[in-house]
Amino acid sequence: MTDAEWVPRPEDVQNVLRTIELYEDRSEDCDNELVGVETGLDWATADTILGQLWRADRIECRAFGWTGYPPLMKDIRRVIPGRERRWGEHGRYGSR
Repeated sequence: MTDAEWVPRPEDVQNVLRTIELYEDRSEDCDNELVGVETGLDWATADTILGQLWRADRIECRAFGWTGYPPLMKDIRRVIPGRERRWGEHGRYGSR
């Protein structure tokens, strides 16, 4: 089963989104590590959920480390209808 086929628990996805909401506009960088620590999820689960949200265009970020998946995500923000995107095309999955 690939990461794209794995279905996370809905409460884990909600905890990830809630964490992003809390940190997305603070001076502290919302990244993979912070999401893992704040949610208590193991790194692989947190990274997989972030990857799924990113591919589904529910979050935007600066992504680094394309040598393997998941990339390191920095400055993660939720994509909210009507809110200007901070990273434009560069924060979207597949825009590289």
